[in-house]
Amino acid sequence: MRKSFYLEKYLMDNDILTKDQALDLMVERIKKGPIFEEVALKMNFIDQHSLLQILKLKYHFKGLSAEEIALHNKMIDKEQMEKIKDEILEHLPRAETILEKSSKVDQKVLEEAVKKTDGRVDEIEKRGIDLKRLQTFSKLSQRDLFDLADLAVCKSFGKGEKIIEDGDQADHFYFLSKGDVKVTKPNEDPEKPDIFITTISSPEIFGESSIFEEEKRKAHVVSENDVEVYQFDRMDFLAFLNSHLEASLPILLDIVQRLLKRIGDTNRELAFERKDFVDQSSVDDLLEQLLP
Repeated sequence: MRKSFYLEKYLMDNDILTKDQALDLMVERIKKGPIFEEVALKMNFIDQHSLLQILKLKYHFKGLSAEEIALHNKMIDKEQMEKIKDEILEHLPRAETILEKSSKVDQKVLEEAVKKTDGRVDEIEKRGIDLKRLQTFSKLSQRDLFDLADLAVCKSFGKGEKIIEDGDQADHFYFLSKGDVKVTKPNEDPEKPDIFITTISSPEIFGESSIFEEEKRKAHVVSENDVEVYQFDRMDFLAFLNSHLEASLPILLDIVQRLLKRIGDTNRELAFERKDFVDQSSVDDLLEQLLP
């Protein structure tokens, strides 16, 4: 849900407003907000001459919006269009200002809703800043970053706690916000310690192979110290990629590169383990499981 319409979502989810009432509120806010031509001019993406052209074309082609005309005639590019949209959404009149003048929502109920949604938006924006520390998400627009951060479930783990267990269903991945985790594989001989694979430190993602296919986990991930993670559900993340197509390709390319690097690191770690307590056949079996 877009940050600009978070209050409407809350009111609708809690049956304070109907879906139609929430949509009407959104439309009213957009109508009272800044218009495309005004914002594009203010941001110096178009000049007075281009503005005049847009207005003339709008008059002759009444079915086209100013945005469509500007894009079609290459007066602005897609990146500029996204920035204009963000600016428009950022400066819409606040929903509570409009609701205060109506009798649709009780004043005390509205005040509580505003308090909760403002707190939630602040929390999501802080998560977005955290996610941007990682190269994978560093190029996302503020709007895309907010939508991604909104999907995250925050979890904390103490030293020695298992975050992922070998054999679990792989239906989500993690962003490591704070701390370090180690990745190990259970030894076939229960009398021997787990096979160490690698250590991962924040900021980083792990468990990301679950994005590409549904499978069972092939290793343990254990916290080395106090750890904080953001958990992302696989289906929610895939839906995000599908609805944010321009952001999806660089995200997926970066994740694939990270997986390939991690495979290389795993090979080196396991080669070292051959000299220790794991025999050749155990390592070969493990490689086959880790590199399907």
